[in-house]
Amino acid sequence: MSASPDNCFTVAGFWQPDKALLGAFRDAIVESPDRFRTVMSDLGGLELLEYGGMLKRQPRGYAVEDEEVAEYIRHKSFIVSVPFPDEKLMDPDFTGALIEAASQMRPMLTWGWEIQDSLKSK
Repeated sequence: MSASPDNCFTVAGFWQPDKALLGAFRDAIVESPDRFRTVMSDLGGLELLEYGGMLKRQPRGYAVEDEEVAEYIRHKSFIVSVPFPDEKLMDPDFTGALIEAASQMRPMLTWGWEIQDSLKSK
């Protein structure tokens, strides 16, 4: 979570994963695009952040025709964020709002953890 004037938010995801995990994320998206679309839909309107950068073109070794999938695999990090207005920080229910945000972002974490676990078992 970051809290500064006019810029309060919480983030969740995988920031600049190592080469093996990033490749596994990209492979999972290409191999099961509908699964990843479901994850994105389950995020309730949250979008992947470009924080950590994006490639200008598809990664080497990929030739995906689906433009949406091609954009997803250009990400170097898989992070989502929920912003909060400044006044929310002083709200007695801020903890509840933070828990709700974590729940909203959980599909990204669950998806990534499943892929991470599959790498460990190989």
